[in-house]
Amino acid sequence: MLKTADVGTDRQVPEITSLKVIPDFGLKLILKGGGKASADLSGVVMKFAPFAALQDPDLFAQAEIVSHGMAVGWPNGLDYSATSILNVADAQKSMSGDAFVAWQLRVGLSNAEAADALDVNRDTIKNYRRKKKNAVPYAIKISCDAMEKDKSLLLARVHARKPGRPKLASAANQKV
Repeated sequence: MLKTADVGTDRQVPEITSLKVIPDFGLKLILKGGGKASADLSGVVMKFAPFAALQDPDLFAQAEIVSHGMAVGWPNGLDYSATSILNVADAQKSMSGDAFVAWQLRVGLSNAEAADALDVNRDTIKNYRRKKKNAVPYAIKISCDAMEKDKSLLLARVHARKPGRPKLASAANQKV
């Protein structure tokens, strides 16, 4: 878990203590408390119009910690908050089978419910759970992250299920 600094509100803001620029618009951060993150900002630089000036690799390489560690800034006046950079870094992480199982536990879904919520079959869910590295496609990971952050998305996709196996149709029709 990444460490954050208390800024005197109910909100926690990450504090960058060290910054390294890596090739192709990447940043490596060390946070107060020892947390680390790497983020590829090429999508931000190439597709977010306000950051177009940072397409110049020489300018991007001049990134520095600003706002008491709460952001990264450049000499042209652009800055990007530590929170936004960490959101990019988190979105770029892969999801292992163990992480998928942990997600299911956090949101309280059975395999069948997870399959419903993610629009896949139960065998796919079982495959995700078995694999250790990079088991879950990014589109599914993004869905899992979104459903965990916004419960209404999760609840809109989950179908109520009764525990146990369904009764056989022939047994349900028999009168005893």
